[in-house]
Amino acid sequence: MSALSYAQERLWFLDRLTPGDGTYNMVVCERLTGPLDAGALARALSEIVARHEALRTVFPQAGGAPVALVLDPAPVEIERLDLTGGPLAGQSLEELLAERSNRPFDLAEGPLLRASLLRTGPGEHVLLLVVHHIAGDAWSIEQVMFAELATLYAAFTTGLPSPLAPPARQYRDHVRMQREHSADVAGLLRELDDVPALELPTDRPRPAVQTTNGDLVIHRIPLELWQRVTGLARAERCTPFMTLLAAYQVLLSRYSGQEDFCVGTPVAGRDHEEFEQVFGIFINTLALRADLAGDPTFRETLKRVRRRAFTMYGHAAVPFERVVGELRLDRDPARTPLFQTMLMLGNPDSGALTLDGLRTEPVLSGLAGAKFDLALDVIVYPTHVQLMFSYNTDLFDRSTVERMGAHFGTLLHSVVSEPGRRLSELEILPAAELAAVLGDPPEDLAWDPGALLLDHLIARQAARTPDAPAVVVPGTAGDRGASAGTVLTYGELDRASTAVAGRLRLLLAQAAPSGEPADRGARVALGLTAGPEAVVALLGILKAGAAYVPLDPAQPAERLAYLLADSGAAAVIAEEAGFAGFTGPIVTRADLAFWTTDRTAAAPKAAARHPDQAAYVIYTSGSTGRPKGVVVGHRTLSHLARSFRDLHGFGPGERVLMVPPLSFDASAGDVFPALISGAALVLHPDPASLTGPALVDLCAEHSITMVDTASALWQQWVDTLDAAAGGGDVPLTAMMVGGESVPLERLRVWAGLTGGRVAFYNHYGPTEATVCATAYRTVDGAELGAATHLPIGTALPHTRVYVLDRHGNPAPIGVPGEVHVGGECLAHGYLGRPGLTAERFLPDPFSPRPGARMYATGDLARFRPDRNLEFLGRTDRQVKIHGNRIEPGEVEAACLAHPGVREAVVTAGARRLVAYLVGEPLTAAALRAFLADRLPGYMIPGAVVMLAALPLTSHGKIDFRALPEPDGDGGGVPYEPPREGTEQVLAAIWAEVLKADPGRGDNFFDLGGHSLLAPQIVSRIAAELGVAVPMTAIFATADLAGLAAVVDGRPAEAVDLRAEAVLPGDVAFTGAPIPDGPPRRVLLTGATGFLGAYLLAELLRATDAEIHCLVRGDAPDGRLRGGLERYGLWDDRFAGRIIPEAGDLDLPGLGLPASRSAELADSVDLIVHNGALVNFALPYRRLRAANVDGVLEILRLAARGRITTPVHLVSTLGVHLTPGERTVRETDPLPDPGPLHLGYDQSKWVADRLAGAARRTGLPIAIHRPARVSADSRTGRSVDGDFLGRLFATCARLGAVPDGERLDMAPVDHVAAAIAHLAVSRAGGDFHYYNPRVLSSAELAGGLRERGFPARLVPGGEWRRLVRDRLAVGDDLPIALYPGFFADHEGAAGPSFDCSATEEALAGAGLVCPPADGDLLGRYLDHYVSTGVLAGGRRA
Repeated sequence: MSALSYAQERLWFLDRLTPGDGTYNMVVCERLTGPLDAGALARALSEIVARHEALRTVFPQAGGAPVALVLDPAPVEIERLDLTGGPLAGQSLEELLAERSNRPFDLAEGPLLRASLLRTGPGEHVLLLVVHHIAGDAWSIEQVMFAELATLYAAFTTGLPSPLAPPARQYRDHVRMQREHSADVAGLLRELDDVPALELPTDRPRPAVQTTNGDLVIHRIPLELWQRVTGLARAERCTPFMTLLAAYQVLLSRYSGQEDFCVGTPVAGRDHEEFEQVFGIFINTLALRADLAGDPTFRETLKRVRRRAFTMYGHAAVPFERVVGELRLDRDPARTPLFQTMLMLGNPDSGALTLDGLRTEPVLSGLAGAKFDLALDVIVYPTHVQLMFSYNTDLFDRSTVERMGAHFGTLLHSVVSEPGRRLSELEILPAAELAAVLGDPPEDLAWDPGALLLDHLIARQAARTPDAPAVVVPGTAGDRGASAGTVLTYGELDRASTAVAGRLRLLLAQAAPSGEPADRGARVALGLTAGPEAVVALLGILKAGAAYVPLDPAQPAERLAYLLADSGAAAVIAEEAGFAGFTGPIVTRADLAFWTTDRTAAAPKAAARHPDQAAYVIYTSGSTGRPKGVVVGHRTLSHLARSFRDLHGFGPGERVLMVPPLSFDASAGDVFPALISGAALVLHPDPASLTGPALVDLCAEHSITMVDTASALWQQWVDTLDAAAGGGDVPLTAMMVGGESVPLERLRVWAGLTGGRVAFYNHYGPTEATVCATAYRTVDGAELGAATHLPIGTALPHTRVYVLDRHGNPAPIGVPGEVHVGGECLAHGYLGRPGLTAERFLPDPFSPRPGARMYATGDLARFRPDRNLEFLGRTDRQVKIHGNRIEPGEVEAACLAHPGVREAVVTAGARRLVAYLVGEPLTAAALRAFLADRLPGYMIPGAVVMLAALPLTSHGKIDFRALPEPDGDGGGVPYEPPREGTEQVLAAIWAEVLKADPGRGDNFFDLGGHSLLAPQIVSRIAAELGVAVPMTAIFATADLAGLAAVVDGRPAEAVDLRAEAVLPGDVAFTGAPIPDGPPRRVLLTGATGFLGAYLLAELLRATDAEIHCLVRGDAPDGRLRGGLERYGLWDDRFAGRIIPEAGDLDLPGLGLPASRSAELADSVDLIVHNGALVNFALPYRRLRAANVDGVLEILRLAARGRITTPVHLVSTLGVHLTPGERTVRETDPLPDPGPLHLGYDQSKWVADRLAGAARRTGLPIAIHRPARVSADSRTGRSVDGDFLGRLFATCARLGAVPDGERLDMAPVDHVAAAIAHLAVSRAGGDFHYYNPRVLSSAELAGGLRERGFPARLVPGGEWRRLVRDRLAVGDDLPIALYPGFFADHEGAAGPSFDCSATEEALAGAGLVCPPADGDLLGRYLDHYVSTGVLAGGRRA
């Protein structure tokens, strides 16, 4: 038995991960025509197997790990099948080949080569050879097997022995050489550090565990195009492959929206000539990273590709498996590591089978496995070029990949035609698809100008049907019968609104400045709730030539006053006088009643009007917190009214229940289509209070045929109607909804309750596009198959809808982009905000009409193949977890698949995804168990909140601000030692395999586990607990407790640091003034600690301010003074300026009384947050309360007062201590947190990231990151048990110093002085404190020897092994509290630090860090000797 190569280890592991899978089968399938000697063929194959050990090697387990076992030579048995007669006659050749090609191998038992010979006719056979990839590669088959098979077959058919000499080498020689020669990977790690996964848009959600179901799409491009590609390559001094790679990267970028990702490509891996004729898996894979940042030209992209490709070719000998291991990537069982797509360029003549006396021809084998999401194999034939796309059928539809092939062909044409164009300018859409995604030009109404004024259209309808009901108000509770309520006919409406218009013109004329038209551009606020008077007033305002501004009278008076002032309303129509403090003319309901009956007043003649005059101004929420008014004109409103009338069938006899209030723009989609068509508006006094059964009763009583409402309210109707067991015989013909996604499951329940008789319309459109831009009509969504939500449909006749990428290009079908709306539907813009209008209303480059505009909605969508739009969410709802982009809508859809869930909303909370569910009670554990097979782990919510109903705004939309915070940990598991039962058994297994002592919260990989140890764990679990755990459980669970839960059949939860670092919405800059000048009141945390005491002393010396110190526990005064005295810092003059604040970072609100917290928020003008729980042994969850939640509480305090208090946060450079050689500067972003194993560093990373996010909202935050804070440079005083003291004492006890150490020592007095100076001077930004003048191991050894301790230099790895061995036998070494220092780092290099920016900022104040030299070391060592840390030594 012998070791496996790196590639074999990975293939063995993948086979265990997905047993029963034939993805890594390699197939030779050839039609043989002519007289075949089957015996000679079998003998030739047997000889090849005997010659090459790799073909007779199997891979059993020994101790849970794989070993390579070479079997003795044995004859190859060829399966003989006759399709010309007997039981197989007439069977499908394709099916027989596909079944054999995809049949898996047993790697432990073998054999790993199968041969079948299928007779298909006289003198005609099909030879099928199947080899597992673990035994060989394409070179092995094409260059080794084919040549030997031809030679041996020719010899054996003529009775000659084998003419081949025995192989000089075997595959095991390669394995030994690979293991003995370790290639340098540092450069590769730098090249590939932190590369994100490629996230192509898929047709179905990604399964939680990667599947390998695949298919093949072949797309041809002409040879002439390929010749132009090779010509471009020559001109740019690149290879054709590099040119293809650059183009493929561009295609993938246009699909994914990413500029940074990797594409894999194979290399032969046979760098030594002696292995060229050895059968085995030598092939290696290179990950070629894309760099498309800055929208370069294609020529520049080629240069980047060439440069990176040559860099990677220089590392071609480094096994890909080792690269993956060294990078320590986040393990995601849903996708392949490092890259998710491959590109290969092949030649059909690179290796062909020839057999003496036979004609050979390749045959499709039906091999269907997909190793990656997508792979492109480009084959150049003499007459054409084939693009062979293999793809995962669980992710993509065939039609999607077929379009992708066409896009690549179009892109290549564009590239070779104009390589100097920027990537965003290159074309990828064929003309037909471009026309399809742009849509037809919008219709324009070919009516007379009067037809584009809403009031004219309604007047014409009133003339046609004066006695028909126009407005119907049901009676109040208790009123029954047909006479209940109020009915206003069209004639009455027309007359009353005309009278109101006359009076309004008179009123506006009196209020207008002298010489200006009374009604030109005037705005009248409408503060009435929906009712007959409101409709009369609304129409009267339009007839008066003014625009109405609907206001919700229930809103706070302060907001109403702002809206009135911002809109410049000339008058207000309201319930009564005194509306929101308005000082201009107010028309009350009583005034309206008088106006509609008085015919004596003479009104001025209306000025000439134009269809582009404003019809209304409706206010929507603004991202800045200030509502913004959207101005909509008559022209666009008239187009909407006609489109809605024609789409929904508004007309005489129809009755439309209007649910949206007038202050919501959706009401315009009811009022005007109904009133221009002769339908009746039904206005309920409180439609949002209706239940499903009450709605049915209302519709039946008042013959309501159409209902328009918000999706969220409709879903509540469905729930209550379903609970009441039926909808009855309702007269409804149409249900119209909008505002939120429509779950298909709810629609199908609705269709069942209403007998499948009601047409259902899903509306989509922002206010800026005049109510609605697209619509989808269905009854029960049966035509949508497995979809989970209704599409939002196609553009209305008067609109044009585009889906554009970030560069403004039309996105391909199926690719997400931002929705842009154009056509005859756009609002004029935002009232009084020309800058914002110009930002969101853009020139329409796709319209033939000069001056055309389009509106950028901020919504994500994509076109389905049927050209219906699929809504994907808001661009501002998208979140990132573990570097993966997540659309909450996708998670919501998966939650809704649970049979007990009726409604779902998913948000990114402060620490995780949070699922808000309506339905049967469901625990977080139960939901995670349900979703485990549907979503990748990073997309599974970490907390669940069950609600009786989703909170809604007054407009019927989901009120995200009203969603409650999840309680506690959202289902997380608190830290504690392993519990009895399964956890203790697992802990014992881990301890033996990993040589560690795991706790419940420990992670397998953090304790040194890796993929080759995972099978041992699985094997031991099976042996000791009798449970067959899938290997994926090791990867998918966060800790020992989580794995125990899986073993016991329970789900577990992971700790997701990126989700933990999502800033809560209540932490943001409010606009309150930021103080400047010397601080007067400072809040300091952590003042009782080592650095905190020095900070307190420095702040007291550098300012005249009061220093408020947050202190936990009893006797805070004594503890503060004691800390200062301990380090010789106390000064009696400090006494009156130190003010203790009894509190606790672990507690909400810092443990302060609410009144005291508010007082501090209003008065403290500087916060120095230095407090933290410093413990390098505790897991993240035990540190989160103090180190993460405490930071959030500090930020809340800083942001909520009358002033915005600057915060100086003391973090740590430990947040940057991830593997990989690089130089870290102050401006560098935080690295990926995956490699941070210490809970302390993890907690500081989250806190640091939260502070950075808060700073981006406008909060004044500076972040200070010290490295190793050492003792006082003047006195040598240090905190008890500090790292350096423990390290020096350990070295003294062992008599050994680790060689190669470069100890940075930033003295505490310098760090404190620097932070205090920058804080007091109001500096901002990030500051790093790493002493560039480091201490060498030799200096430390010499200093110890001077003080009587024999100390020799030993290699660092040997020293660490010595420490671990001593600790293992119970030796209580002082360094034991710092396990990260003596862990086996396997040579992993870390970062270096360039702190020059900080040093420059401090130099002006004369603050220079003392060098870590012999003098400083001497003071430290002497102090440690004096205090007994270095017991038995002498002062030098």
